[in-house]
Amino acid sequence: MDRPNLGTQAARKLAGLGICTTLATPLAATLAEPAGATLPCQNPGWVNIHAGAETTPTPLVIGASAAIEYNYPQLCTPEVSGGTSQSVVWAMATGFGGGADNDGWSQVGYSRRPTQVQHFFMQTLECRYGCGSPVTFYDLQSPSTTHTYKVVYASNRYQNYRNTTPVGPATTWDPVASWSGPAHAEYVGEARDLGDDVVGTAGNPTGLTSLQVQGLFGGWATPSSLNRFSADPRYCSWKWGNDSIDVWTC
Repeated sequence: MDRPNLGTQAARKLAGLGICTTLATPLAATLAEPAGATLPCQNPGWVNIHAGAETTPTPLVIGASAAIEYNYPQLCTPEVSGGTSQSVVWAMATGFGGGADNDGWSQVGYSRRPTQVQHFFMQTLECRYGCGSPVTFYDLQSPSTTHTYKVVYASNRYQNYRNTTPVGPATTWDPVASWSGPAHAEYVGEARDLGDDVVGTAGNPTGLTSLQVQGLFGGWATPSSLNRFSADPRYCSWKWGNDSIDVWTC
């Protein structure tokens, strides 16, 4: 689908377009903090429920980039000690050996927990999924506006960026040499407790724009294909061509 001629992102939101099957009632787009959570925490462990879009796996895709709008997701309460309430949104490059992201991955974006909001990156420690627990690095700065998040392949390693600033260390492994199958890019909002919202609402969806993939030989381009998905009916995504998506809690 081509993006309708709605002008700015704010105008697009006010038009109320992008609901899973119906049109939204037009609402004012704001970044005001919500008054309270919509659901109680269920603390089921990390559920990792995703809504967003992904490219078709291919050996020629190795990196990912997205300009991700800052938004304020509602989180569940109360959270038990050591609970899992967290909402994140990110760009990711991941291996696809055997399907279902069975090889490693590297992602960068921002995270909202009950007591903090931060930029972050996360990656598997070794070449294959399951070789070790993921390592997570949280940036000391908090997001307040749109930032460009990039997973960049260079010098046989992955390095993550917030705008032009490196975020965390590079990987210790080379995905091109280690992964057993083709890679793809993902652009996703994620809830980690069944009571949490993903970023965005029907009247104020979160835009992931200027989507790009890095080719195996270093160049960046708009994805040639982009497949929208949602892992739970509570969470929605909408594709505007191959260069932009919205995610939100339905």
